[in-house]
Amino acid sequence: MFTSLSDKLQKYLLPIANKIGENRYLQAVKNAFLVSLPFTMFGSLILAMANIPYMEKILGADALDGSFIAYPVLICIFLFFRKKKDWKKLGEVALIPGIFSIYEPIVFGFPLMLNPVMLIPMLLTPMVSSAISYIFMYTGLCPLCTGVSVPWTTPMVLSGVITTNSLMGGIVQIVIIAALTVLWYIFLKIMYKQTEKQEEIKE
Repeated sequence: MFTSLSDKLQKYLLPIANKIGENRYLQAVKNAFLVSLPFTMFGSLILAMANIPYMEKILGADALDGSFIAYPVLICIFLFFRKKKDWKKLGEVALIPGIFSIYEPIVFGFPLMLNPVMLIPMLLTPMVSSAISYIFMYTGLCPLCTGVSVPWTTPMVLSGVITTNSLMGGIVQIVIIAALTVLWYIFLKIMYKQTEKQEEIKE
């Protein structure tokens, strides 16, 4: 009985399945899904790490938010890329929001979003900031966070001092910003060269 049912299913359904499988549009969707699957899995892992219970109390509320993107990028703009007029204007617009951890003007203004080059530092930023925070706290150089809830718009350094009830919290954040400024400078330099070439081609 099961054999005959299997034969009938194979006889009638297999040709339909083959035709569906040969459809180029469905193949494109399948290939796109397979290509994006590793990135989805990696992103899910980072999201899980960022939402471990009490993670913010261990690493500090700012260890995983937009401040560690806004501050390094703004520093790079004003110190190294101020000659590029459109970047400087973007920096001027994003400066005040960036100080208060609002980094959307930078993310969508460059844009950093959907930019393959900028994907790397965006993924590395929370890893580097968390690793530095962990090292300082594990070695006892910086006290653990007290559990005080600090508004996410609290400026950097000040938030570090408040969350740890120690000046070392602010110093740790300064160290993180310095390390991330080096990281972002490398990739912003690549992006800078790409935009320069594009402008030369247009001219």
